[in-house]
Amino acid sequence: MAEDLPPSSPSEDRNAAVVKFLTAFNGLTSESQKEITSLLLNENKSTAEVKEKVQSYIKKFLETISMI
Repeated sequence: MAEDLPPSSPSEDRNAAVVKFLTAFNGLTSESQKEITSLLLNENKSTAEVKEKVQSYIKKFLETISMI
């Protein structure tokens, strides 16, 4: 029963938030590195297209960590 569980400590809450943050960061970093590398190696892609993609990954990351 939920009433029987002790409340979580601030350090437990902080640790859980850190784990969620690092998980989100690592996933987005891995995904974005592959995509950005692919764009950079494709000579047909413009700097603007690469910049737009980088900005979309930054936005996605910020949205993810705002939910923590």
